[in-house]
Amino acid sequence: MKRLLFAMLITIAASSFALPQDSRPIPPIGPMGPPRGSYPPPLPIVFVSNRDGNTEIYRMNPDGSGTRRLTYKDPAVDGDPRLSPDGRRIAFTTNRDGNAEIYVMNADGSSPTRLTNNPGEDSHPYWSPDGSRIIFARVTPAGRIFEFSLLIMSADGT
Repeated sequence: MKRLLFAMLITIAASSFALPQDSRPIPPIGPMGPPRGSYPPPLPIVFVSNRDGNTEIYRMNPDGSGTRRLTYKDPAVDGDPRLSPDGRRIAFTTNRDGNAEIYVMNADGSSPTRLTNNPGEDSHPYWSPDGSRIIFARVTPAGRIFEFSLLIMSADGT
């Protein structure tokens, strides 16, 4: 129940963090599809799987080819991967240091960097449209109840 409520809160917050509308007109799609060169190339897909026996983050091409494991921290659970708008970084949640925290790594899985350090659980990172900030959710125990917060930080963790 806690996770469901938390996921609903972050979804609502992320929708207000949505990508800005492009003021350019959308080119018409003819019988042969969109005009060549009119759209940026598709970004890779990042996802979570336990196919290797532990919950890890993977990346693949939009056509399903080139699947590659990006994280290798057994027995830690890595999840909630979000590709940055420019496709160069991935924000994710992991408990590799004891509890759920937000990390960022390069899109190839290199240089994982811890951004949060909180006794509660930080999760569900989402990038701002320009990639300069990350919004995330925090759950902190407060006696017999839990305090839910949505926070925004710079993409470098400040």
